[in-house]
Amino acid sequence: MAIMFREFRNLRRKSDRLGGFPDLLNYAALIDPGVMLLKDGSLLAGWRYSGPDLNSASPQEMTALVHQVNAGLARLGEGWMMNVDLIRKPSIGYPEASDFPDPVTALIDHERRLHYTQEGNHFESRFALMLTWTPPTEMQSRAASLLFQGRRATDWEETLDLFRRSLTEHEDALSARLLMQRMDDAALLSHLNSCISARHDPIRPPAEGNFLDVLLGNHEFHAGFQPMLYDLHIRRSA
Repeated sequence: MAIMFREFRNLRRKSDRLGGFPDLLNYAALIDPGVMLLKDGSLLAGWRYSGPDLNSASPQEMTALVHQVNAGLARLGEGWMMNVDLIRKPSIGYPEASDFPDPVTALIDHERRLHYTQEGNHFESRFALMLTWTPPTEMQSRAASLLFQGRRATDWEETLDLFRRSLTEHEDALSARLLMQRMDDAALLSHLNSCISARHDPIRPPAEGNFLDVLLGNHEFHAGFQPMLYDLHIRRSA
């Protein structure tokens, strides 16, 4: 852990000399299961989640969901940021034909298969909720004392423990209305990679868990007034 923090310090020192795409990314190291340390000292974690069917949910159900989400956000306080990601990818097709216990269920599946193949292109949706916390200045100072001056690890452990407790409280507040699954290291890296590159390749965590900007930034990026990632144009919309 001490070696990782020394390298983290070196990354901060080199932040004014951008050499490539990885230098634009804020990801630094995995420091706890499903918890990522960012270059600016923030902590990041995430969940995959699913909610009620919007087409069949009643207005009362949607109102209750909104209140539940707002209550969860209100508990977080200052220094927190939430990102909600929706990733759409092409569906791989309808499953192969299977055996059914009776003709009725087999007919239902047959009609569903015909309906699926006649509709054209299909997409699958994945939802992710990411929480980022920037500790207060005094906590950052105590963490810096540990990282750079070799003080006891209790200060940084207290900061990390506070982050863990906040994640648990937030998950408890939302799980009454949403089906939430906390991301482990591999799921977290794979999700961030898909957000960066629009590719859905699984990412295996490195043995030491360091230099995640290099791991996630290993893509062909073209800068300039019309930036591109591989053959994908990057534009912003208001």
